[in-house]
Amino acid sequence: MKLSFVDSIKYLHKILGLKYDYNKVKNKNKQENEDNKIDPLEIFKKIKRKRNKIDINDIEIFDNTIIEEYAPLPHINWIREGILLFTCEVFSIGYSFKKNRIVIPWHYWCGTENDIVGIMGRSTLSNEQCDMLDIPKYLPLKTFPKSLHIYGLQQNYKNIMNSNLVYVVESEKSVLKLHSRGIKNAVAIGSHCLSDEQIKILIGLNVEIVICYDKDIKLDYVLNECKKFKHIRKCSYIIDEWDLLEDKESPADKHWKIFKFMSKHRKLYN
Repeated sequence: MKLSFVDSIKYLHKILGLKYDYNKVKNKNKQENEDNKIDPLEIFKKIKRKRNKIDINDIEIFDNTIIEEYAPLPHINWIREGILLFTCEVFSIGYSFKKNRIVIPWHYWCGTENDIVGIMGRSTLSNEQCDMLDIPKYLPLKTFPKSLHIYGLQQNYKNIMNSNLVYVVESEKSVLKLHSRGIKNAVAIGSHCLSDEQIKILIGLNVEIVICYDKDIKLDYVLNECKKFKHIRKCSYIIDEWDLLEDKESPADKHWKIFKFMSKHRKLYN
């Protein structure tokens, strides 16, 4: 005869003629003690919960007058890197003399071309100089929940639909470089970790999603990003198998022929 532990206890009580009585008071008191226990981290947990409950319907949207205080001039460093004037005009790139930063407005991905949700400022220093001086490369000039938006989708939407493909890169700068080279179906997430809302936006496009992160992002991490679209959308990724990129370089940093080559040999995620 196979009995559970509790049933076995009951059976023994029955054989011995004893009354079976399970006392729940101890457990109840234990639960009350747990409920009354003070959690020293509760205040921080509340802040975290509050941050995670940002509603996209509560996002503040500005018109393009918000960028009138900045000079509508591209920085010479970006011109030298191949970001052309017409691209700067399309994406409303400017310059802040007060902050000494390149101004990068984030246009509302499903709004009009004049709707802006926030502004990022890019240091004019190189990556190496920023690291050496401990200066953030990117700094919000007008704060906004970046994880609820995608950069470049407003400007590149038609080309994404026509090509049936979207390149997902890390930085706004990569989108601008590709646009200047005639590759106008890229968007940036402002990091290398897709948020839940960004995933929903990309899925809603109903096109092939190509993860195109910088070289320093490991393959396992890239595959985990691709996994977020498994069985929902066709997803592929670009990985530098030929050692064409320098450390921390993006495929978008290279000549358009190299980018096209890497894109042609992208890997399909299964």
